[in-house]
Amino acid sequence: MQAMLGTQAGNELIWTAVNRSDPNVRDLYFGLGLFCAYRADDIKARNILVGLTGAAGMKRKAVAAAFGVNRCLVPRYARQIREEGSERLMRDGRGRPGKITAEIEGYVRVEFRKLYSKSRRDFTRALIGKVRAKYGV
Repeated sequence: MQAMLGTQAGNELIWTAVNRSDPNVRDLYFGLGLFCAYRADDIKARNILVGLTGAAGMKRKAVAAAFGVNRCLVPRYARQIREEGSERLMRDGRGRPGKITAEIEGYVRVEFRKLYSKSRRDFTRALIGKVRAKYGV
């Protein structure tokens, strides 16, 4: 009965397979039982499942092999699930928050055309100076 419900810790049997009726869906199996299904192109759903299975204490090697992700991502996603919830994985948190707003982007486009048409030398430095002076970023 244990093999149908799942496997013991340290000997995880977790795997994904292409759904028979819809090739764009992946079925996630734990042991011999179907655990859930997710769309293959839905990276955020996959990352949440990686985090949940990693937070459940499964070996990162088994989780990484099942989902086709780098095994260093398993503890990262698991930690984010435990500390901040699934909302953290829904937003892309790589790097620092961007400073460019739509207003700044529009201003850069206009100023770029002006500066680049005048001189192609040091237009980047001049453009950065204008943005810093006007917006303080």
